Amino acid sequence: MSIPQQTLFVSVLSGRVPHAVLITGERGAGKRNTAERLAGMLLCTGHPKPCGACRGCRLRETGSHPDLLRVSEQKGTIKIEAVRDLIEELSKKLYGEGHRAVLIENAQAMTVQAQNCLLKTLEDPPDGTVFVLTCRSERELLPTVVSRCRVVRITGEGEAAARVRLEKELGTDAREAALFARLGEGYFERAREWALEKGPMELRHGLWSVLMRLSEPGADPLAGYALCKDRAEEAGLILSVLSGILAEVLLYKQGGGAISPDHARDTAALSKKFSGPGLQRCLECAARAGALIEVNAHRQMLIEDLLLKIKDAMEDSLYDQSDRRAL
Repeated sequence: MSIPQQTLFVSVLSGRVPHAVLITGERGAGKRNTAERLAGMLLCTGHPKPCGACRGCRLRETGSHPDLLRVSEQKGTIKIEAVRDLIEELSKKLYGEGHRAVLIENAQAMTVQAQNCLLKTLEDPPDGTVFVLTCRSERELLPTVVSRCRVVRITGEGEAAARVRLEKELGTDAREAALFARLGEGYFERAREWALEKGPMELRHGLWSVLMRLSEPGADPLAGYALCKDRAEEAGLILSVLSGILAEVLLYKQGGGAISPDHARDTAALSKKFSGPGLQRCLECAARAGALIEVNAHRQMLIEDLLLKIKDAMEDSLYDQSDRRAL
């Protein structure tokens, strides 16, 4: 747990409850878990908070606590109508005697009109009401919204700390824990997902296979999209994993060792298929695609374009090698 998280929880336990909290951090940093834990502490009537045994905790865990309100995106957007409905609901009295928690996950999905509509209530909420918002960065929200919140920035613990926690809390083998911690980029919650969920690891192995098939002469780069088309909602993860693989191949090409022991041979083989500048161009394309996905650009087109550029980079490297041999 990062220091900002610890400080927030200590503040709440000591009775210094902020009226609005904005939790920021990269994907997998633990924003959702932090928000849910904070809501649990606010609605719990037992000790220690959240105790998990009191009526408030039981109602929250079953999703039926009347003092826990959630504002969710609809088709990727939170419109002004949803905020107006929330404000009307907040005009009603609390059901319990403690706090009321309002969770707005992915708060950046609020339209400008929705954010402006929320401002007055966010600044001066009804007694006992605490707003908990999450997003990747405060830059995704209007400054007027951010200024009304206590910002809690969750940063990674580092690969070493994440690896130790995986070994201690999950009993993960040391070698696998090191791999998961690296894949999680030093964020424990993200590393934990890699360790516990089969889907991301299957996707990763599949993307290694896609790149290996692309390296074959005459391979159709768009055939690789077949792996991704049923996982459109994970486009960000797909681009992140592809970027990680390309970065690993570039590092190996520059003289570093294979970071992923389970794909050491693939790393060595792919390093011969690219030039260094070609890999750099692919990584830049992946970064641009990742930024565009954040603003709801066409996901399939972005991934297909990246696969085309990867194939082009491989073929450019092949031509360069042929030209050198001819000389």
